[in-house]
Amino acid sequence: MDITVDSETFTLAHDAEASRYTISHDGEQIGFADYHQSGQAAAGGIRDFDHTVVSPEWGGRGLAGALVDYALTDTVDAGYRIRATCSYVERYVGKHPQWQDHLA
Repeated sequence: MDITVDSETFTLAHDAEASRYTISHDGEQIGFADYHQSGQAAAGGIRDFDHTVVSPEWGGRGLAGALVDYALTDTVDAGYRIRATCSYVERYVGKHPQWQDHLA
């Protein structure tokens, strides 16, 4: 999925094999949100987001928030519940009450 921020295009993607959501610019990965998955979606599975990074040179543009929102939306749409052991994701969920009903 592409988003535009400050007239620049960024690509958000899910790399299921790596258990990671990524954000890229011009084909270069500039950030990621890692998770560990337990269980299957249909059986109450959980994705525990434990590490989120955006390269410092891309900071201050809201890219980490866009990445986390994309990751959480995709996780809930896939039928998983959310656990936030990453401090950034924990703060993000705390500021966005729409995620509260999806916490494990």
